[in-house]
Amino acid sequence: MRMCEERPQPVCSDSVFSGTERILFPGKRVLGLTGGVGAGKSEVLKRLEKVYGAGILEADRVCNEIILSDGPAYAPMISLLGEGIVAEDGELDKKRIAALIFGDPEKKKQVNALLHPATFDEVVRRIKASDKTLIVYESALPDGARFGELCESLLYVYAAEETRCRRLMENRGYSREKAESIIRQQWSDAQFRAAADAVITNNGSLRSMYRSVKAAMTKLGF
Repeated sequence: MRMCEERPQPVCSDSVFSGTERILFPGKRVLGLTGGVGAGKSEVLKRLEKVYGAGILEADRVCNEIILSDGPAYAPMISLLGEGIVAEDGELDKKRIAALIFGDPEKKKQVNALLHPATFDEVVRRIKASDKTLIVYESALPDGARFGELCESLLYVYAAEETRCRRLMENRGYSREKAESIIRQQWSDAQFRAAADAVITNNGSLRSMYRSVKAAMTKLGF
């Protein structure tokens, strides 16, 4: 179970940066990075880390780490869902959590209301603690990620829907129907582009993607 990603998303606002006051991190630049499932964001993050020395923060990974037994959301999750979600090894059983919230919109809303702010707070803490001067914060959920509060600019990783669908089928074993369903529930290309400051195309070879990364980062002053 992926705790924080690949859910249906709300209609895009004019900008994920509108009406928000940004938290300042002296001596550091923070960029947001987003894109639909199957767009290849992980490969782009690897490139940004290697070439630009960026510190990488992935919202979904942070979300999964804060519910570990030594994480800040571990006890609150047990308080919310009960001791039955604790596995024999003491960690939370994500399959049990999924079973509890499946078909229960109110319970799912409560879990999201707990995890989203906790994930954001942990991202802020990690940015402050990082010794990197460039941080890239990735999330597939532009509205929920609160990019406008953390990031000076937003990068969008683009890949054609057919390319994304093929990647999901090959890399995750999804059926075409499942892949297409997930893609339809996420923002459209037009919505992502409306929110982004620069676009990275990841539709073909790695070399082509590397050139697109360079062009996007140059546009943002790197």
